[in-house]
Amino acid sequence: MRPELLQVVVCPVCHGRLGSEDGWTHGGLRCAGCGARYPLAGGIPDFTKSEDPRRGDFSMQWRARRRGSFEPEGLTYGVADAALVRHILAVSGDLAPTSWILDCGCGDGGKLAAAASARPDLRFLGLDRHADLPAVAHTCRDLPNVHVVRGDARTLPLRSSSMASAWCLGVLHHLADQPTAARELLRVLLPESWLTLWLYPVPGDLEHPRVRLAFELYYAVRDLVFLGRGHRLPRGVRYSATAGLAWLLAGPYEALFFRRVRSVKRSFEGAWQRPLAGAELRRHLHFLFHDDLVPELQTRWSRAEVRTLFGKLGTSKVRAWQTAAELELLRLPGFYLVQR
Repeated sequence: MRPELLQVVVCPVCHGRLGSEDGWTHGGLRCAGCGARYPLAGGIPDFTKSEDPRRGDFSMQWRARRRGSFEPEGLTYGVADAALVRHILAVSGDLAPTSWILDCGCGDGGKLAAAASARPDLRFLGLDRHADLPAVAHTCRDLPNVHVVRGDARTLPLRSSSMASAWCLGVLHHLADQPTAARELLRVLLPESWLTLWLYPVPGDLEHPRVRLAFELYYAVRDLVFLGRGHRLPRGVRYSATAGLAWLLAGPYEALFFRRVRSVKRSFEGAWQRPLAGAELRRHLHFLFHDDLVPELQTRWSRAEVRTLFGKLGTSKVRAWQTAAELELLRLPGFYLVQR
């Protein structure tokens, strides 16, 4: 942990000022307001009580990926991390040097590292609650503009109006109290700053029939094949089962979604690191299916529901990426831009 992190982190209980105890690396943090103490684990401030059992297996997933399972480094959900964060930063407005940017739900840190490398003039804060965050910090060790914190999206340990931009990709739909997390994300943003979201879309919102089919098949793995209970399987069983399913479905998936839908594939150009086929496609599907089963909760959002949610929180400036003219990226369903 570097001292400048104290510019933006606060006690998640009372939002009080934090101070260091017993050194920056091996000590801890103490709230000047309520007296709460927060340990440093491997130099990372830990603002959680313990591992959330509903999200615990994400730690295993990121460790397995780091050891060579699933998708290759730099590719997440089939999309190149560098291309994705480049476009997110491009639509985040004019970001002044030394501004803070939040990656809420930073996973294995791929997008965090790509963004920090692309914009060394900005400061990036990666937050997640899985237990494998020391490995994320190690991945970003040569990037002085990266900070990593263990915390909960529903009680962000950050000052109000401290972030110039934020993204939260694939997180809200796994939480039990989604409005609270959405409110917290808006709270920590500077006025008129942008939040980029990705939420599981409702298939009925998807115009292209084969894109709709792709999501319906993906949801069927969780809902029908595993009866919505895949998160209860032992880790090894779930890993092996999703690997076998990836082998079984790679051919049909490629035929349905890649070879025959040239217009859809062209919309992904610039975001795909390379055409996915063969072993790489199987690894991609293995990651998708595994990630689909790990969490207990998975909510699918319609565009109308997203606008209603943020409308109740005081902002009506919600746009789906499918219709945002300034974006040159992929028009992936499920992406939203929300302005505080």
